Amino acid sequence: MSEMDEMKAQFEERLAKQKQAHAAQLEADEQELRSQILREFHASLPADVGRQAEAVAARFIPQAATGPARALVDMAGSSQLQQLDGGFIEMFHLNTFYPAARLHTPTKYCETLEEFFTPMVSQMELSSESRKAMIGQMAAYAQEQARQHGLVTWGYNLPGLGAYINGWMYGNLQGCSPHEAYKRPEVLLRILETAIHEKLGHGFLSVYSALGEVENRLGLTQLELASRFGLRSADDPTASLRREQANLLLQVSQLLEEGWATWVETYMASTLLGVGTHPRGDLQKVLAAINSLVPHQPQWELIKQLLLGAIYVLFCEENQPLEMVYRAVVLLLDNVKGPLDDQLAEKLGQPLRYILGELLFCQAEENLGPKCVPYAALIAANVTLDPAQMGLSDLSTLLKGDARLNPNARMAAISRLKLQQKDDVRDMAKMVSAQLSFSVPKELQ
Repeated sequence: MSEMDEMKAQFEERLAKQKQAHAAQLEADEQELRSQILREFHASLPADVGRQAEAVAARFIPQAATGPARALVDMAGSSQLQQLDGGFIEMFHLNTFYPAARLHTPTKYCETLEEFFTPMVSQMELSSESRKAMIGQMAAYAQEQARQHGLVTWGYNLPGLGAYINGWMYGNLQGCSPHEAYKRPEVLLRILETAIHEKLGHGFLSVYSALGEVENRLGLTQLELASRFGLRSADDPTASLRREQANLLLQVSQLLEEGWATWVETYMASTLLGVGTHPRGDLQKVLAAINSLVPHQPQWELIKQLLLGAIYVLFCEENQPLEMVYRAVVLLLDNVKGPLDDQLAEKLGQPLRYILGELLFCQAEENLGPKCVPYAALIAANVTLDPAQMGLSDLSTLLKGDARLNPNARMAAISRLKLQQKDDVRDMAKMVSAQLSFSVPKELQ
């Protein structure tokens, strides 16, 4: 055998061993996932979980708003965005429980990309020259993204500073100036929806919740925003730790935070502005998207059953123990990632976790009454911990290992409770404390 033939034979032998090892690993992964499904769900799931999940989905059919916008929003006035605060305060009786004045941060409609990005970059530790250069780079990148993909972000909220709306994007889509876009009634309604999502959604939790206080004190919200736009303020060890903490807190609270922001947006747009549908998410479409997944990996068929099982646990009317609800949340978030997450997002128009987060709040609306929903969010976010005083590993163990400290699981469990007298916030708080043993903010006790 020649030296070349010998090298070829050795290569083919190594390749065969690698293929064999890869196949064995895939089989082991499948067995582990199958065991996980059986271990976590089998005892409490109906035999035909797919059919049962379809039946559950019928409870969450989006309803279009009916009737014209209420007179609360003066389309001809100059302070429409600020008037939303009064609508929220009145609708949910905020003054009964919390100082409403804390909600009165400004909402700014930015007519240029530079104006839109400046507040965010101003929070970063950079020289004035570096800030100016970064803002220019971000504006140029946003224009290119809009040209290639049609959209960039609609807005964001900075704790204590206010909400910022991307007027340039609205003008770009309308083929006119941002100023002209703002004057168009149909566009103004979309702007108001964005303001609700950012200020009364993310801003509300930032101002009134214990989790928001932690994120604000450590600057974790700014870090999350910077990450969303591909920015890094520093590369020192402390900054790296804060970024990891921000990522961890986002992971364990994303169903809560994005779910609340989307729910309050669609609920207020439907009831206050008379536009849109509530909810935006459609569980029947979610199930159809899961069932139509094209498998890229052998595990996907098992993961599809896992997703159906987790959805059933979260939304069925039968009682489910807290630990089962917690495991459903964790398994959902742990398995929906990578190509599978991308494929579902393409089918549904937004990430699956955003849709399921909103539907958890719709379940709370159904079971507790809409007036209780904001305060259910605050109870779910009533997690008092200090990441600055512990290592990342310890923080992860706490947030991922205890259902009572996991904001996503807390919200999922609260949404399943049922009030006899709906819209009674203090009765809801008592029930959460008694039945789930969750900590409740003193303002609601």
